[in-house]
Amino acid sequence: MITLNEYKEYVDNVIYSIKNILYKKDPLIFDKIDFYNDDIFLEPLLFSAIINNDNENIERSLMSYKSNSLIKIKGKNSIYIPNIGYIKLINEIPIDSYFFIKKTNNILSVTDTYENCIQYKIEPIIYILNDIEFLKENDKLLENLFINKEEEVTHVDFIENKFFENKFKKALKDLEKHSPLFYNQLMLSLKKVIFFKGDSYCFSTIKVHITIFFYVNDNIINELFFIEHLLHEGGHIIFNNITFDSKNELFIFDYKTLFKDIEGFEKEHGDLYSRFHGIFTHYLISSNFHNFLKKDVYKGDCDRIKELEGRFCFDMNKYKISLELFSKDILSEKGYELYNIFLAKYHEIINSNSNLINKYNLDNQTYMFSFEKFCQSNLY
Repeated sequence: MITLNEYKEYVDNVIYSIKNILYKKDPLIFDKIDFYNDDIFLEPLLFSAIINNDNENIERSLMSYKSNSLIKIKGKNSIYIPNIGYIKLINEIPIDSYFFIKKTNNILSVTDTYENCIQYKIEPIIYILNDIEFLKENDKLLENLFINKEEEVTHVDFIENKFFENKFKKALKDLEKHSPLFYNQLMLSLKKVIFFKGDSYCFSTIKVHITIFFYVNDNIINELFFIEHLLHEGGHIIFNNITFDSKNELFIFDYKTLFKDIEGFEKEHGDLYSRFHGIFTHYLISSNFHNFLKKDVYKGDCDRIKELEGRFCFDMNKYKISLELFSKDILSEKGYELYNIFLAKYHEIINSNSNLINKYNLDNQTYMFSFEKFCQSNLY
């Protein structure tokens, strides 16, 4: 839909916006951090701290890039500092106690409220591939993001697992080989990944931008799982960057308008912008799976071929439903331009796969595709 260079301009615009916010908070900020180091302004926890207007965590997110910095921590014996690692106290402190992490002329120290030194160690940051960081511990900026089926905040456990990591890497290699444009856009966008277990789904969010949260389960994880969710959640990240300053230009209503507040959509959930996001993610998933099928990427592997076909058909159904939701007069002229691109791609894929689209029974599928359920309903 857009070239890599065009997409880079959108990412640069996001970086500029973050710089502008930081400058408004502190006009001297660029005397303290490097204006030209883009990594600073693409830190996911910095996005979260800015959105929450949390100056303490803005400082934590910037600490590694400053020569001098000070943060105050309460009730924890471990804290993650971006680009430094996990600060772990050797001896635990009471839950209602404070300690301070101080950086003076680039030298780190940890003290109590009386400025007594506290022993600590630093556990290093884990990088899965290139500059993609694996976040191994939950953080107070993340805890309220995990939502269960009842739409309530739920507890999850972060998981370190080499099997999941290897499948994730294999998914990226497959995307690099067979979907190079998406892969290169993703590499400009994705900074952190999280594997978790608990009562929640895979997701990404502008609240912790350029991060993907993967719900992992021993029974469902292979490279196709990661490919689909990299396309899905990576698609959300990419679309957030593309529309960072233009959300309201897509609709004739405010982009935050709930569907239920528009006549004729009283039974629909969600807001205009998030649902339009959904069309873009299905556009990415279906078009890339379509290419995987055309290239016969998994030739000779019957299980993978069937799973790919199942995931493809499952997403094409969602693609159709998402398109139909915007069939009424909701979109602006600019929004319709995008919509027509998505619609044309849908019909192109349908016309190329007419024999496959309705081949399988998908009635027992829920929100996330399950190959196990697919096999049960299709006697495979």
